[in-house]
Amino acid sequence: MRGQIKIEYIFGIVFFALIIFYLAVQIGNAVTGVASDSAMDNMKVRTNSILKILIEDQGEPSNWEDDAANAKRIGLATSPYNLSKSKIAKLNETCGLMEKFNLSSYKLTIFNSTDQLLACGYSPPLVSIPIIKPVFIEGSYGNITLEVW
Repeated sequence: MRGQIKIEYIFGIVFFALIIFYLAVQIGNAVTGVASDSAMDNMKVRTNSILKILIEDQGEPSNWEDDAANAKRIGLATSPYNLSKSKIAKLNETCGLMEKFNLSSYKLTIFNSTDQLLACGYSPPLVSIPIIKPVFIEGSYGNITLEVW
């Protein structure tokens, strides 16, 4: 009877190998999902901090729209969450000022209650992270949206 293997032993080995393969695939998917979620969270934090600067800060100097080429920091606020139309218009003319934030792929839009006041950046792909904040634009309600990818 030497050299003979029982069929139950073969089924056991195959079943054990299938379980190990299944577990390896599941662990790989979990690690990939965590890494992707971590990258998205990092982009959300960066987007929120940039929006905070834009909507709460006047910039440096505070009248940077008069000489945009020498602006050290871009801010659109006259007071927190109350944006200046002249700063929005200047940023709309010179969207290159957004390079100060080191964004490679972004779209920034500002709407008041009726019109789009600013559109800077690129067309977003199907998957992007939009952050929308409500603001006042010289006393009227609006919103600012920054999408990154």
